[in-house]
Amino acid sequence: MMNPLEALDAREAALRAQIPRYGYFEERQPQVEAAGLPAQWSQIIDEYAELLRDPVCGIEALRRAVFLVWYSYNEPWQLTGIRNVNPSSELEVLLRLEDELRSSEPDLELRSMLNAYGPSLPFDLHPELKATATFLKSTTGTCYAHVPLPTLETRGEMGAYWLSRNDLPNKPLQPPSGA
Repeated sequence: MMNPLEALDAREAALRAQIPRYGYFEERQPQVEAAGLPAQWSQIIDEYAELLRDPVCGIEALRRAVFLVWYSYNEPWQLTGIRNVNPSSELEVLLRLEDELRSSEPDLELRSMLNAYGPSLPFDLHPELKATATFLKSTTGTCYAHVPLPTLETRGEMGAYWLSRNDLPNKPLQPPSGA
């Protein structure tokens, strides 16, 4: 039986496979809408929000949910399929992030990822989240070199995004295509 994070990874992979790889936004938009991707992504974010306080998978759910909320603001939805995130789930994710950053030992991997996301939307929409705002003011735009990201292949859209970046610390070498 799959744990909730594995199940969400599988669903995210299925959604990612439905996103058109080519075409202008005007061509992609009806394909993304016809596939119902925005509603399905919103449901996935809702499910991550439900897992945020889980003692076993809560921190990983937070990492993935923060990424998806951030991604929804920073990439065109025609490229990601992510649009119309449930405002209550988004707020729950951001409030849980605030709690984590206020903790005595905030998760280093999450902090490293946030460092690379930077002080942008949606974080700057919530000045009341003081710990988040304070942390993001100090960001550099890259991951912490001393915090390598563990296996990314089975970590949903967040993992796919990080694998696509070329500035990861200790990023494993990818074999050349055809090898």
